[in-house]
Amino acid sequence: MELSEQKQRTDGSLLNVPFHPVLFSIYPILFVYSRNLINIPFSDTYRFLGMSVGFFTFLCLSFQVILKDWGRAGMLSSLLAFQFYSFGHVYNALEGWLHPRGIQINSSLLAWLWVILFLAGSYIITQLKSTKTATRLLNLVSGLLVVFILFSIWTTTDVKNDLTPQEEKKLAQLRGQYKAEADRPEVNESALPDIYYVIFDAYVRSDYLKEYYQYDNSQFLDELKQRGFKILTDSRSNYLNTNYSINSSLNLVYFHQYPKDIFNKTKYNLYTNYVHDFLDEYGYQTVVFDSGTGDTNDQEKDIFVRPNFSGSRGKDILNSFEQFFLRTTMGLLLFNDPSSPGDHPEADNVVRSIVNRQLDVRRKRIRHALKHLPDYANRDGHYFLFSHIYLPHIPFLYGTDGEELRYQENQNLYWYQVEPENYNEYYGYQIEYLNQATLKMIDEILENSTKPVVIILQSDHGDGKYLDRDHPTRKGVEVRSAILNAIYFSDGATEAFYPSMTPVNTFRVTFNHWFGTQYPVLHDRVYFHEHPLSTGITEKPEFIDSCQHFDVCLPSPPR
Repeated sequence: MELSEQKQRTDGSLLNVPFHPVLFSIYPILFVYSRNLINIPFSDTYRFLGMSVGFFTFLCLSFQVILKDWGRAGMLSSLLAFQFYSFGHVYNALEGWLHPRGIQINSSLLAWLWVILFLAGSYIITQLKSTKTATRLLNLVSGLLVVFILFSIWTTTDVKNDLTPQEEKKLAQLRGQYKAEADRPEVNESALPDIYYVIFDAYVRSDYLKEYYQYDNSQFLDELKQRGFKILTDSRSNYLNTNYSINSSLNLVYFHQYPKDIFNKTKYNLYTNYVHDFLDEYGYQTVVFDSGTGDTNDQEKDIFVRPNFSGSRGKDILNSFEQFFLRTTMGLLLFNDPSSPGDHPEADNVVRSIVNRQLDVRRKRIRHALKHLPDYANRDGHYFLFSHIYLPHIPFLYGTDGEELRYQENQNLYWYQVEPENYNEYYGYQIEYLNQATLKMIDEILENSTKPVVIILQSDHGDGKYLDRDHPTRKGVEVRSAILNAIYFSDGATEAFYPSMTPVNTFRVTFNHWFGTQYPVLHDRVYFHEHPLSTGITEKPEFIDSCQHFDVCLPSPPR
């Protein structure tokens, strides 16, 4: 009987141990990472996770020594964790709401309000007669939050990318592969082209550039035409984000038509890649140039080309995730408050240094890819070269005459953003830099090539300035889907490409011409959808036909 009573007391005391401060302190880190995991390696969170666990464990122990009560010590620690990690979110939300109304919020004043709330909360906690029920509830809630977010991260990052034979058959049937390739002829090896697939991120079509960004892109298009390119003047992307669009291009089928099991395996990567598989049968080597993001780096490849980052990395006090995450916490106070400039110049200099080095890294990736794509033009063998160029997408890297831009205050995940009134001007600068560098790349490829050549210049989607995914409009969908699309075949036989062709048909026509397949051209469609990271891990979002809902329609393909 005594042993039973002792066991009950022991069990009860374990349930009353407050581990919720530690869990509440790591949940915000894991949550922010889960919303940006395509762009951020998990290793970037290690330092903050370790520091958070250590600090709030120490804090809870310290409160226990002072109060002689584990329950109150845990509740005070969780209150501080909540206030610390919510501060930046509250400040940013208030600033976003008040700034358009001409009201400037002072982060120091918000900090004093946080102190008052902590003192009030502390008084309430210390006056509680019992904390057992609250402790158990907080332990349960914090535990569930961490379990759910870890499960979300695990199911997203630990996807088994290999399709089963049954899944491969489903996708092949959806593609119409068996019929289209039933009578594939033998192709002379000397007739096989090197294929350059260069994707510019968020490069808007020429007519929309002129109308909405006041940028005349006609000279660049004329230069492409002189080199033998066919410009698809009315082309649009099939989807409004990178991975969905490129998955469709590389698999010759609309991405939203994938069965759910295949869709969830591929929505964050390009491992399901029929272009690679098809060309591999002909002995092609796939060369992938480092884009800096997992959604396009994560694919089957024989050669991965990346620049040497020594000198660009390794000196930062904070890594990219930490610098971004700190601004969602009370760490925001370390940075200059626009209403009280000069308070923390040392911290501000650290931020500037970090951001500028990261911008240099991005520029280096772009320059390296554009410079080294022509390296394969005169090499033995056949190559499929894939390069996702992260431009003109934000952060803007270049100014007038190719000037390298430095940190310009407004911080976000992409390091900074320019003021809205300057957006169009600086977007045009990115186009201008990219145009010049691209023409130089093309000239070197054509000059050095010893084999037939296919060059596909294509944007994954248009710019997102005018698109509000929560309240989409026709204009937003039009601009976001209007893309640059230019095709070069060294034999000049590009007549099968028509002005409104979308990327889902790119490799259908390319394979038909060069490899003798008989893929039919699909009807061109644009689909609106929520952002992939807004979709549950095991969910498939709704895909809305933009013709029916936004009157963004494309004509039927010519027969």
